[in-house]
Amino acid sequence: MKYRLLSPVISLFVFTEVLLADDYIEMMKNGTWEQRITAMYTLGYSGNKKAFWYLVKYLDQSFQSENQATGVRVRQAAAISLGRLKDDRAIPYLVERYKKEDNTEVKRAIIFALRFFKPTPEAITVVKQGLADSNKDIKWEALMVSSIYCDSSLASDIAQAANTDDPEIKVIAAYIQYTLNQNKSENEALMRKSLTHKSPPVRYWASHFLVKSVGTPALEDIMKALEIESVWWVANEMENSIYILSRKKFNEEMVEQLGSFRFVVDKKEKQQQ
Repeated sequence: MKYRLLSPVISLFVFTEVLLADDYIEMMKNGTWEQRITAMYTLGYSGNKKAFWYLVKYLDQSFQSENQATGVRVRQAAAISLGRLKDDRAIPYLVERYKKEDNTEVKRAIIFALRFFKPTPEAITVVKQGLADSNKDIKWEALMVSSIYCDSSLASDIAQAANTDDPEIKVIAAYIQYTLNQNKSENEALMRKSLTHKSPPVRYWASHFLVKSVGTPALEDIMKALEIESVWWVANEMENSIYILSRKKFNEEMVEQLGSFRFVVDKKEKQQQ
């Protein structure tokens, strides 16, 4: 009886979800621009590919001068949502838009969207342009995508981007170079040192990237940094880092102990034969 009751509930839930999706598609077609922006983000997050061609269309949306800000928000939403669909058929449209886009926030959104795809020559070309951009936000987004791609063809561009006095750019560039096996000891030292930088974002990213690169050997450094950390969101990241690395270290030690135990058992078994 319980399962008979459950089945209609599940069917109703699925049917309701389909109706909601259709409602959002309809909203993208005929809603106000605010509704269309909401629909784009919703369908993008849900991965509903029925939104694909509408997003491609709105990626080129523009208005008269008095409504330019709305046009920017529409193109931003379209770019980010195309990325979240994770369908690589969107790459050519994102690349094409980037070539003619002059708004910083939209260009940043396009680069952000590229993180959801595997690196292609076209995508890497856009990332390289972002790395060379004078705008820090665009450069940072390009560095974030580079950290995901971990593509050796970006090595020289990363090195050039690292040649800066900006400590945030330097710490993420150090992480990417470390993962690309470039000057590992030097870049590891920079990330460790950044844990004590006076800028909270630098300390945050140092902790974040040390977990992803150096791993358990950085545990003690992060624990010491947490002792004097007073910014709550930085402390939260450090606590998460310590939790992740502590579990990893425990697992590594268990594997090592079990391996030693297995070696002793195997040795005794061979002696008894």
